[in-house]
Amino acid sequence: MEHPRPARPDEQIRAISDTLNRYARSLTGCSDRAEDLAQQTIAKLLARSPENILNENYAIRTLTNLWISEQRTVKRRLGLLIRHAARLPRWFTPETDHDTNDQLNRAIDQLPPKQRAVIVLRLIEGLGYEQIAIALETNVQTVRANLHLARKQLRKTLGDSDQ
Repeated sequence: MEHPRPARPDEQIRAISDTLNRYARSLTGCSDRAEDLAQQTIAKLLARSPENILNENYAIRTLTNLWISEQRTVKRRLGLLIRHAARLPRWFTPETDHDTNDQLNRAIDQLPPKQRAVIVLRLIEGLGYEQIAIALETNVQTVRANLHLARKQLRKTLGDSDQ
């Protein structure tokens, strides 16, 4: 369905943005993420085909494609992290106290997602800071900061006296 073409570009964008926001909210379930997705869609429409900004079907298809692409990226990252997290740590040996290992795994599971990802990739997979930054699409300083916070939290949770 095409809307009547308003005279000014900002009116054109406003005419389609409500529809995109509603649709994006139904896909994401989060109003903040929906706004971001709708804005990305509008930016893409303006950059690639401004003449189609009021073509509702084209706009919705563009939003859907952006959302699917994002979901695939998230799914790939989560799959990677799950595969890594499911492996036994290098320090695990059959002689290792199972209670200690379970306690460590529970402590890692309690970390915030970014810290958990960094600690798993660094300690279990043995990746370097640059490799972790690339895998998580962030910078080395953020990796170092998250690793520091994760180690601090693990020491606190596990009751390590060498803080």
